[in-house]
Amino acid sequence: MGISSSQLQRLIFIHKHHPDHIELLDKGILTVNQSYLQIQREIKEKESRENKPSNKSKKTKNSTWRLQ
Repeated sequence: MGISSSQLQRLIFIHKHHPDHIELLDKGILTVNQSYLQIQREIKEKESRENKPSNKSKKTKNSTWRLQ
């Protein structure tokens, strides 16, 4: 086939997460590596936003400190 197993794995990953990138690969606009890295960044960023606790959900305890 003329393609390495790692390159094939990346193509499968791209097809699974962003099938529209396949057309960009065919046109030579993106390389397999560029597309793979971009999709990975997007996924990690999305996960980071979902896992980040918002300030609204934090509860603060009433403090017994007094400033004089």
